[in-house]
Amino acid sequence: MLVSFAVSLYVIRYLGPADFGLLSYAISFSSLFAFIATLGIENIAVREILKFPEKVGTYLGTAFFLRLIGAAIVLIVVVLALLINGESAYNSSLILIITAGTVFQSIYVLDYYFQARLQIKYTTIILFVSVIASSIVKLILIYLQAGLIYFAGVQTLEIIIAAAGYTSLIPKVKKVTGSWKFSSEIATSLLKISWPIILASIMVSFYSRIDQVLIQNMLDSYQTGIFAAAVKISELPFFVPVAVCTALFPAIVNAKLTSETIYLSRIQKLYDLMALIALSFAIPVTIFSEQIIWLLYSDKYQGAGIVMAIYVWAAVFSFLGVASSQYLLAENLLKISFYRTAIGLVLNIVLNIFLIQAYGISGAAIATLISYSAPIFALYLFKSTREQANMMIRALFLINVTKEAIKRILK
Repeated sequence: MLVSFAVSLYVIRYLGPADFGLLSYAISFSSLFAFIATLGIENIAVREILKFPEKVGTYLGTAFFLRLIGAAIVLIVVVLALLINGESAYNSSLILIITAGTVFQSIYVLDYYFQARLQIKYTTIILFVSVIASSIVKLILIYLQAGLIYFAGVQTLEIIIAAAGYTSLIPKVKKVTGSWKFSSEIATSLLKISWPIILASIMVSFYSRIDQVLIQNMLDSYQTGIFAAAVKISELPFFVPVAVCTALFPAIVNAKLTSETIYLSRIQKLYDLMALIALSFAIPVTIFSEQIIWLLYSDKYQGAGIVMAIYVWAAVFSFLGVASSQYLLAENLLKISFYRTAIGLVLNIVLNIFLIQAYGISGAAIATLISYSAPIFALYLFKSTREQANMMIRALFLINVTKEAIKRILK
């Protein structure tokens, strides 16, 4: 992530707002439909491989075939969307080059096998090599003063390199799994279970990318570039809540077996931690937003500072949202999780349409901030989750953290 971000700074500076905006738009447009390629079967396939180790070859063969079908559907849907949207030939070329990567991602099903066997070192090495290699290519392209279409190609090249890494491991895997086979029965079973995940993936895809697509269509690529540059920095810490919750939440859930009071106390502390980390990032970024933009991107990206100062506060709600999602999953309140995400998505689209017209890219940042906060407040709509909403509000205003600090001072 650090290498990728550092190289991205050079790419963003080299391309300038207009070309970087067009590249970001192409990536966002493609990402709107990328969820189709995986068909939501990843976690389910890993679980089934763990349950039926004797059928690993059949599960991998079936998942590979399903992902190939998914990739083909993505390409067809993207072509239709381009025609409906009336995209230019050049824009369409950028989007299709990036979308082509989904075909090569089909071989990523090997990762299901490694996840099930807790052999993540293989995936880590493959992804590390692909990121480093694509980063070097990007630097070479900058040195050669290459055109935008080559940078779109690198997006797919990174996937191809990773796919080559996975392909090299097929003989090793087949020694354990035997030959891969397709099973229509297993395919039907996987798809029956995965449809809620597909719906959730649709919402997440649109939630995270629709703003840049709307800015491009309602304004222009220059404004898209300014907005995307601000978002690049604002979303830097978004991996933190996933990492922290993955590490801590199993222990929190186990506490429920001992005491409901301890369980809820630990959830509150998790919310407090999420809010504290997010605020520690959001406050200084807001104060020094203009200086950060100038330092990292130069004066080409004037106007990104105000966008970043607004957008970065979405991180606070995103952090709390990830933590509360863990709670909803543990309590089997998946319908509530679906409803609140749907509320946020609808708000995101509607607010973007109106606020972009009124305030430009700053309006898009405001729309994102409001829509990211909506899932938190949406928990007040359901009796079973109102106390969780109260707990997050307490965390947001650092009430418990402040009380604890006062106690320590008085001691």
